[in-house]
Parts: sequence; C-alpha cells; structure tokens
Amino acid sequence: MRDTKPQRVTASETAYRDATGTPTRTAPVLAELAEAALSLLAARGQRETGGGTSIHVKTTLGVPHLDIRCTGPDLPKAVSAQTAHPSSIPKQRPWVGTYRLAVKAPLLVFDIYWNPGEPLRIMQFSRGDWERELLAERDRVRVA
Repeated sequence: MRDTKPQRVTASETAYRDATGTPTRTAPVLAELAEAALSLLAARGQRETGGGTSIHVKTTLGVPHLDIRCTGPDLPKAVSAQTAHPSSIPKQRPWVGTYRLAVKAPLLVFDIYWNPGEPLRIMQFSRGDWERELLAERDRVRVA
C-alpha cells in the first residue's frame, strides 16, 4: 500500500483558520460612508414609528436614488472603529445588532449591524457610483 502525503497548508488558509477572532480596524472607506449616511439622516431624516430613521435622497444626477435607513433606539453619530473578524462570527450565535444602517441604490449596496461598544458586522458592501453620490450629497448638506 502506498503512503499518502498530507495536504499542503497554504498561508491564506492558515491565516483565516488560526485567527484569534480579534476585531480588525474598520476600513476607512466604510467608516466614511457610514458617517456620511448618518449625517444625512441627522440632517434630513424622518423618524419612523418602528424605531428607525429613514430618508430618500434624490441625488443631483438623478441616478442612483439613495434610500438610507438606520434602525435602533436612537440615531448614532458614528459607527464602531472596529469590524468583527469573519472567523469570530459563527462562534457568537445567536447575535442581534442594536443598530442597522442600510443604503439602497436601488438594490441593497451597504448593510452593517453593530452594538454599542462592539465591533460592527458587514453584511453587504458593493462598490459603485452610489458611494460618490452619497459623499457628494453629504457635502451639499454641509454647505447648506
């Protein structure tokens, strides 16, 4: 009978599987987009009966139309500076976020959840023109 060699372990597999589950720093682009969305909600959002705040932004270019929604007990000023490491998420079940920030343009392109004092969880993030429009709209509101 022939001996079989064990499978070779790659660096990427080791890095993911051996992760200690510690949070990582939230990518600056995600933090900037989240804070832009929150500032637009603070300036022009409408409180909903279900405990959330939402706004429909018709951008100057007309496309995309941004639907921004934040649910939670109040409207936070910022998101967590840390992001949960993917390897830690399955270990923390069941988990429910106090806050949810979602942007549709018109499909869901940005969706994050977090609890105060805990790392945020990225559920959906798709790059696109909506990012530029969101930041431009935030800048227009600041100037006005």
